[in-house]
Amino acid sequence: MEFNIKEYLKLLDENKDKEAFKYRINNMPSMIYKYVSLNDDKELNNKKFTALGNNKIWLSTYNNLNDPYELKSLYLNKKVLEEYKWPIDMLEDVMEQIRKSFLIGSFTRSVTDNMPMWAHYANNHRGFCIKYKINNAQYLYKVSYESNRVAIASIITHFIHSIDKVENNTPIGNTDYKYCKIIQHVPTIKHKSWKYEDEYRIIFPNFKRDAVGRLCKNDKLGILIDSIYVGSNCCDYNIQKLKYIGKTLNCKVYKMFLDEYESKYSLKYRMI
Repeated sequence: MEFNIKEYLKLLDENKDKEAFKYRINNMPSMIYKYVSLNDDKELNNKKFTALGNNKIWLSTYNNLNDPYELKSLYLNKKVLEEYKWPIDMLEDVMEQIRKSFLIGSFTRSVTDNMPMWAHYANNHRGFCIKYKINNAQYLYKVSYESNRVAIASIITHFIHSIDKVENNTPIGNTDYKYCKIIQHVPTIKHKSWKYEDEYRIIFPNFKRDAVGRLCKNDKLGILIDSIYVGSNCCDYNIQKLKYIGKTLNCKVYKMFLDEYESKYSLKYRMI
């Protein structure tokens, strides 16, 4: 069954939290992939190798991702909010604090022969791709691609009211709770021009309010390294580093190539 964001949000809207959680988990892929760039900066490359060898992965804050319009799928309905005398500056600050409350890891379901992903995210095939097995999809979400942003007014005001209630030890109602859940899904929506990425995201709470991001252990996030795929333009030094890491992690390492004697225009791989 293919994950349907509308069906998922419908369950949340009906306050069927357990059903929504089960629906999302049951429709997540068993494997996901992450493309990693390597360049001439050996110090930066070695940091990536160290994280990989230590079974860790970098999760970023929204403002350090490659799209400057991340987490902008919801915007304030200024006309309505001003009509009800809500201070726009304060609400904009609340929206910014919401965006800062997430750490994000980007993956794809696209298999390793995705040429645009190798070009865009593995520095023109000079980097590598990691295949992860999903052990626990608790933090994994499918990205939804939309044409338009959504204007909000009651969502953000209900969210603020619910925070005030929590801080004053007052129980929150179903309506407040529903809008809180909607806010939590802001990182799962992007513009439709990104659809080719077929992106899945690990969305993890930024409890420590890290400014740029943080390394997290794979097992804590519910993922396990299955294998490593080396780009066709990866240099010998980096290939040897990745082969050593693969041996340390007891996972297979493959090298990508294009079969020059086959009509099919796709990448293949062989174990190295």
